[in-house]
Amino acid sequence: MRLPKSDLHTHTVFCDGKGTPEATVLEAIARGYHTVGISGHAYTPFDTSFCMTDEAGYFAELRRLKALYADRISLQIGLEIDALGGGRPSEVDYVIGSVHYFDTPSGRFDVDRSPEELLRALSLGYGGNEHAMIDAYFASVVDVCDRLRPEIVGHFDLLTKFEEMGSPINTRSEYYYGAACDALAAAVRVAPRLEINSGAVARGYRSEAYPSDRLISAALELGARFILTSDAHTPGNIGYAFERSAERLLALGCTSVDVRFGDAFLEHSLL
Repeated sequence: MRLPKSDLHTHTVFCDGKGTPEATVLEAIARGYHTVGISGHAYTPFDTSFCMTDEAGYFAELRRLKALYADRISLQIGLEIDALGGGRPSEVDYVIGSVHYFDTPSGRFDVDRSPEELLRALSLGYGGNEHAMIDAYFASVVDVCDRLRPEIVGHFDLLTKFEEMGSPINTRSEYYYGAACDALAAAVRVAPRLEINSGAVARGYRSEAYPSDRLISAALELGARFILTSDAHTPGNIGYAFERSAERLLALGCTSVDVRFGDAFLEHSLL
């Protein structure tokens, strides 16, 4: 198996990560990576608990590191932008488009903070209507793809984060799968590259990376492409479980992934 030596979904101390950008770059170099991307959470004014509040400093530091280590690795400057976030700055090399919130008349609720927060969203935001909640989540996924045309669609089914530990909603139902497939069809038309994201595996929430096998198969039928990412919040988790993710793709009939080589996405055979 030929695993990619590139990871574009990483976070640092500029947002909710634990390591500095330089530590992330040096870890990638130590692992023999040809490319690493840092993708800080873009500023969301209504919630600064996990996003960046100094984007100017972030871009300045990444430009410095990009030049400093140019002879050893290609550092790509990214942003993970939420559906309720801002636009695409000119400084970025790529964007990850993600959904982290439910925006309801009763307030905003986090999608992935905890099962308890998810239950609050269901109860207070959607009056206990599970189907309405699922529909709202996937409508936001489609919206962020339409608005940003991101190079990478972030953790497509983040709503499943807690399904192995007692989620208040049934993300294994046929209704959920149907809503997800409808959103996939709409999203892939404008943003065809989905990540196989192992972040929740590294943090002990899930046993497999997002998305589910069933949705990977559906995405393949729609012509989607995939990229392996770690969503690393510490330098040591760069490339986390890439081998497991690649094995899943191969078992589902997907023999290649997209990889960033310098400033371009190229097809990379896993065989």
